[in-house]
Amino acid sequence: MNSPVTVRSILCEGPWVWNDGASEVTFHENGTGKLFCSTEYTCWIFAEIDWKPHNPASLDQVIDLCNNRKQPTILADLTIEMTLTTRRPPDIWWKGKVNEDWLNEEAFRAKTYRISLEHGRFRNQFDVKHNVRNGARYALRIVFDPSPFPPGEEWNHESSGPHVMRLWECTEFNARRYSEEELTGWERLVNWYTEWTS
Repeated sequence: MNSPVTVRSILCEGPWVWNDGASEVTFHENGTGKLFCSTEYTCWIFAEIDWKPHNPASLDQVIDLCNNRKQPTILADLTIEMTLTTRRPPDIWWKGKVNEDWLNEEAFRAKTYRISLEHGRFRNQFDVKHNVRNGARYALRIVFDPSPFPPGEEWNHESSGPHVMRLWECTEFNARRYSEEELTGWERLVNWYTEWTS
């Protein structure tokens, strides 16, 4: 018999990506995780996180994932405490400056976040912002308030890139990318037309 799908199992099943993997957040069931943030040729954050729900019972809520849901549905709303650490994940590949090289001490304090888990058919936030029509579609979205990326005042004077990109406005992350075969006819047509006319 299959285990029920819960908020915990969805939240912790894999990375939540912001821009098809250029930046992402991962939650592990043991209360740790990873925050990764990069832009073009620079990695700003590649760190482990510690996290815990304000209401642990909220993670055990059983949720229903209907197939092919087109209208976004909120599966769960919860608040968590999350702390960005200076610990490097074991899979870190970046050899340059990262984490505390770009961030002030305030960035590594525990903070409270409201998160909303949603199910539907979503484009990533980067594609929506930049009007990329033929980008990937995802079945799941997590919306943070505030962003898991530190606010502007927590980046030091050397970190100009995050201020230009306003990384603290990145609030939506996705999971469960649809394959080409799972896209609707309309989504395939939009992808084909965009590629043909570009």
